[in-house]
Amino acid sequence: MSFRMGIAAALAGMLFAGCANKEKITKPRDPINLNSVTLRMEESANANWPARVALVRVKDAALLPRLTGMKSDAWFGEAGVAFRDAHPEIYVENWEVVPGTVVGPFEVKLRERVAGVLFCDTQASPPPLRLKAGGDLVVVVGDERCRLDAEEEKRGWFGLFGLLR
Repeated sequence: MSFRMGIAAALAGMLFAGCANKEKITKPRDPINLNSVTLRMEESANANWPARVALVRVKDAALLPRLTGMKSDAWFGEAGVAFRDAHPEIYVENWEVVPGTVVGPFEVKLRERVAGVLFCDTQASPPPLRLKAGGDLVVVVGDERCRLDAEEEKRGWFGLFGLLR
């Protein structure tokens, strides 16, 4: 009888240890609350080539440093595929925009508390924009990088990850 009790205790201990090892999700301190995204690409931008844009949102703020440290060409390459495979719980919206066009608005509202970045695949392969607020986002794609519409920048709705000087 004591052998069975020992097995039961060992199984209970393993079950408890398995539950205790689950990663804790760190909720974003500055969550974004986006309603929509509109993309506008300047005439002749990106050497007249289309540009890919990705909005990446995460529930776990601990993932943000890895995203903000990644350049756009890495996100749209193998590193981005590996990140998406390792974290299927993230939200990713992908678009492609052609020079001289406006696309959207695209509804991107989520009910969850998330943090986000915006990758823009231009020739310069800049780091992502770190989004810090909400509303209706208007992104302008230029030769070197994406930037936010000037009116939204004046209102201070979004913070950038060191891209505007």
